[in-house]
Formats: sequence, C-alpha cells, structure tokens
Amino acid sequence: MRLVQHLRVSGAAVRWEARLVPYLTPEASPDTCSPSPWAHVKIGQRLALRQAYAAMLRARVAQSAPPVKISPPALTTDGTGTAGHEVAVNAACLFCGIGYPTMSAAEVEQAQGRANAARQVRKFKRIAPQSMGGRLSPTILVGHLCATCNDA
Repeated sequence: MRLVQHLRVSGAAVRWEARLVPYLTPEASPDTCSPSPWAHVKIGQRLALRQAYAAMLRARVAQSAPPVKISPPALTTDGTGTAGHEVAVNAACLFCGIGYPTMSAAEVEQAQGRANAARQVRKFKRIAPQSMGGRLSPTILVGHLCATCNDA
C-alpha cells in the first residue's frame, strides 16, 4: 500500500511506450529494448520517482519508530502589544503547562516534519492573564495552547 500511496502519481507518468510515442528516432521499434536501464524515462521523471521512493522509505521507517516529542514552535515578540507588553511563553502550553506532547513518528512524517507537526498540535494565542483567572494586568501572554486546551 505504501508503494501505491507514494508512487502512484509519479509512476503513472512513466511508461515504457514513452520511448516510442512520439517517435524520437526513425529506427524506434516496439520489438527492441531500451539502450540502458531507465533510458525511456526522462531525467525529471526519474527525480520525481526517486523522491517518491525516498518518501515511501521514510514512511516505512517511521511506522516502527518510537513516539516523537513535539516542542512548541519558536516565538518572537517585539515587546509591545496593543494593551501593554507582550510576554512570550515558549516552554509549554499557556493553560495546562504541558511542555512536550508526543506524536507517533508516522504522524510526524505525514506532517512532513516536526515544525509542521508542532503547528498541528499547538495553536498560537495572545491571551490576557485575567481571561485565565489571573489578576488584571496590561501584560499579554503570547504562546501556544495544546490541542486539548485549545478545544476546551
């Protein structure tokens, strides 16, 4: 199934008949074979096939790999917010404090890396402390919520 999933698009474009249609040389005949392995495949198509095959191998390795800790995406703030100063909270969820949720390695591979997986698991928010039960303050907390806290 992984071969079909990863190679169906690029593999469908590569056919043996491609060396015969249109006739590139007058002596091209369906009774002959290619002069070298994969000679009937254009270089750009070979690259696409290699990349698709590499993606399939990464997915295969990720299937049996241990879970991956997903750290929050990096934050940058300029220090000024509309209601006061912004304070970046990089380490954990703004609400529950969980630092590193885990995802299976296969899910991280499907997301095409840890950075994209972090954006799926964490949601960027600007929150006033009083909205979470804190004291009234001009400070705005800038950080990420885990998926569970974001849904709540």
